Amino acid sequence: MAGIETADIADLVNATLSKYATNFLADAATDLRDFPAAEKLWDKRRQKADWSGGKDFRWDVLYKGDSNFRAVGYFEVDNTNQEDGTVEATVPWRFVNTSATFDVKQVSVNDAPQKIYDFVKSKEVMAWVGWFNGLEQYFWDGPSGSTDKKIPYGLLNYWLAYNASTGFYGGNHTNWASGPGGIDCDDANYANWKHYTFDYENVSDEDAVLKLRTAILSTRFRGIPNKPIADGSYSDMDEEAFYTVLPNIISLGTLAESKDDRVGRDLGKYDGMVTVARTPVIEVPYLTANHATSAPFIGIKWKQVKVPHPAGQWFREHPYEKSPLQHDSRVKQIDASRQIALVNRRQFVLGAKSDPLSD
Repeated sequence: MAGIETADIADLVNATLSKYATNFLADAATDLRDFPAAEKLWDKRRQKADWSGGKDFRWDVLYKGDSNFRAVGYFEVDNTNQEDGTVEATVPWRFVNTSATFDVKQVSVNDAPQKIYDFVKSKEVMAWVGWFNGLEQYFWDGPSGSTDKKIPYGLLNYWLAYNASTGFYGGNHTNWASGPGGIDCDDANYANWKHYTFDYENVSDEDAVLKLRTAILSTRFRGIPNKPIADGSYSDMDEEAFYTVLPNIISLGTLAESKDDRVGRDLGKYDGMVTVARTPVIEVPYLTANHATSAPFIGIKWKQVKVPHPAGQWFREHPYEKSPLQHDSRVKQIDASRQIALVNRRQFVLGAKSDPLSD
């Protein structure tokens, strides 16, 4: 009986139970290999205790200093004036929801000793997979235009605006004429609300890398020392990163290896650990899947990313309840009310080969 396996012996198959890996569920549910944005957005450090409640979320932006400073002589007459120097940014609330359901008869079928893993918990895992997929999509893209009143404000479709010029040219988004946060970047008074932009063709020292280095240094605003009102405007190094697509990560790794005469046996020594000017460059699987053509480099100062929310609505997980029309069905709802806010927009960077809206 050489050359056969267990499944070929009918009596042995009929007489023997399979061996199952119990309480184990291999996760192959999503095409995204990682969730760098969703993980950050889920961190409660993104919220502030006194930034909740109200009909919407607003914060003030200081866009200039005054002109009272001057050189003076003895007994000179004072010349003190007061000027307006702040503008208000506003974003509306957005709400997200997911749910899981089961029929109580399914629980009876899934009872010990026949239970391999918990059927109800598997439905909850599926709900959370959808939740993190959705958060990732909403952060990097967001709503398609001003007519969308549901999706939170994301980066490429709201907060950041592509421009092929190098410098602070990220003005009003094409689909949001009123300006991000309601601040019109076309108004000369609010030019400092624009973010940094650049266009590139190749991941080389002379092109993308040089522009990344320039962008990093150009957006590190410290602000004046000893401010009476602190804003945390300068992000620590561990809170600053660039996010991009997989081919760019591979190209940067290859470029780094070409400069290292001690690479040794590791032919991918710098894959996944590339830095430019000590700033990490990280792959975002969502960008790889959805913006491979424009291949953006998105520079983020995470201290400037906030997730304000209505009071008490950061996250609500409801217990299972009976469905009103299906007496044996139980449904759990999970809700969150929040918005994504870039509170100091000029510290962000969008570099790309083309407009990400065209991908």
